[in-house]
Amino acid sequence: MMTFLPVFLTGMAAFVANWLGIWLVSRHGAWAKRFEHDLISVAAGLVVGIAFLHFGPELAHHAPEQFAWMLVPFLSLYVLEHHFAPHFHHGHSHDDCQNHHKQVGLMTAIGFGVHSVFDGLAIGAGFAYDWQIGMMAALAILVHEIPEGIATYAILRYSGHSEKAAFRSALQVAAITPVMAILSYMVLPTERQDVLGWAMALVTGSLFYIGAADLLPEAAHKPGWRPTLLILAGLGIAYGLTLFGHHHV
Repeated sequence: MMTFLPVFLTGMAAFVANWLGIWLVSRHGAWAKRFEHDLISVAAGLVVGIAFLHFGPELAHHAPEQFAWMLVPFLSLYVLEHHFAPHFHHGHSHDDCQNHHKQVGLMTAIGFGVHSVFDGLAIGAGFAYDWQIGMMAALAILVHEIPEGIATYAILRYSGHSEKAAFRSALQVAAITPVMAILSYMVLPTERQDVLGWAMALVTGSLFYIGAADLLPEAAHKPGWRPTLLILAGLGIAYGLTLFGHHHV
């Protein structure tokens, strides 16, 4: 249980980051929208980079027989977002948002809730697997929690929910991450490499999907080179972190 404290702290940090996004858009909407796209762009590069450069290689090296399990969260998140929870783009206007019904807002928030489940699993399973992988997972989660909080609150608020109800529901979504991080860390057997490999495959697939299917398309909505450079900056950070990672022989 030596790494329980980092699991707890990073889980709570993810919750605080998500709460910060909720608070920013509820109190300083214009400021939050001004910097939201930059955060999404950096997060896109970092999450994709960590999935490709850290989680993928670790999984292929230590648990190649579980590699195909990455498709389960990847396809599940796709089906959820595109068939059950209509995807909400951060760039929609206020008038567009008002056309969403409350049910659409709730279903989309549920989609973010499922993301939070995988975010928590990434932290818990990462630390159960290896301390460095846990830190990579925590970093990948933290960088997209602020824009996720902004989006969750905005969806609920502009689809007809009151300020109080939207704030409460968005906080509930945010709380899923630390709870799932602690539960997954405590439940996963560290001596069972096959179980840890299975969990890591689920985490890796979800990171691939969140980075490539959610964050990158959002970053691409804004024209010009700024989003591209910020994505490359995120990838550069992920690559730089490989210098402190594992070196397989």
